[in-house]
Amino acid sequence: APGSATNTLSLSGVELDVRQQLAINSGGNVVISNGTLQAQLVGISMDINGQMTLQSGASLIATNGTVAIGFNGVGNVTLNANSTARTFEPIIGTLGGVGTLTVNGGTYQAVENGADNGFSVGSALGSTGTVWVTGGTLIGTNGSSNVGIGTGSLILSNGSVRLLSLNVGRIQGPGVVSM
Repeated sequence: APGSATNTLSLSGVELDVRQQLAINSGGNVVISNGTLQAQLVGISMDINGQMTLQSGASLIATNGTVAIGFNGVGNVTLNANSTARTFEPIIGTLGGVGTLTVNGGTYQAVENGADNGFSVGSALGSTGTVWVTGGTLIGTNGSSNVGIGTGSLILSNGSVRLLSLNVGRIQGPGVVSM
């Protein structure tokens, strides 16, 4: 979108199946309500440098390619009550980007080959990632989760987080976990 304009894709009661690449750029806004966005990306990532909101009854399924929220840009993903997201190796904030994942309700699950996997928050030097869990559940029980290779924060104020292992402040980045 040019300048400060916003382009919105609203999915309500439908399924959108993307087969190759999905990029939500600056000024892009995707809102899903009672619908599904399925991205069958083989080895290619889903880059979110805009806004994505999952409302009640919404599903995001992207289990074949890495999902980056804030990939050298500013990206935000919000899950609200009764929504689900299952994505491959989610990265929140990378390559100088700023990414925010907010789990207000629903479930966000990191997966690989159909099984749980881990998260990376603030995954590169010069990047910032923040995960807010204010309700709902964050799951990454079959791989390591990292908070702070760049600057990373995991803030749990309600809801639950289930992880196999957690590395905080890995390499040179500051990492913060707050409950």
